[in-house]
Amino acid sequence: MRPASVWITQILLWVFGLMYFVIWVFNTFRVAKREGLEILTVKFIIFTIITFSIISLFAVSFWGLMKRKIYGKWCALASVFIIWIILAISQFYQSARPIKPYQYSNTTQLVAGSITQVVIHLLFLILMFRLAFSKSVGSFFTPTSNN
Repeated sequence: MRPASVWITQILLWVFGLMYFVIWVFNTFRVAKREGLEILTVKFIIFTIITFSIISLFAVSFWGLMKRKIYGKWCALASVFIIWIILAISQFYQSARPIKPYQYSNTTQLVAGSITQVVIHLLFLILMFRLAFSKSVGSFFTPTSNN
């Protein structure tokens, strides 16, 4: 039986992999519309390489978890760590976009938003801890004989 932490990790990998692909597609069309056929700028190439490296790591992790391979467990742990770091960084360094970040209008909203952020980060830490050290995950990846 597949542990819940493996299921949750696979769902996160699929969702964030799809999200990064959609972001890449929209960014490609935005850059192509703005710069015409001169899309091969250094900035765009670096963005594409980084995006597809992350998507590839997510895909390898998802496949490894699906096939019960130990490399899938460690790649998935690295992938969830990357997702967590990107979420944490995006909270502090919000880039200038057309959609402005939400500004809290009172102390209650600030406290609720802060508690929500703490809970999200704790859930990511618990997921990473369970994926790395749980006995049920360890036994899931232990090879069994097919006699």
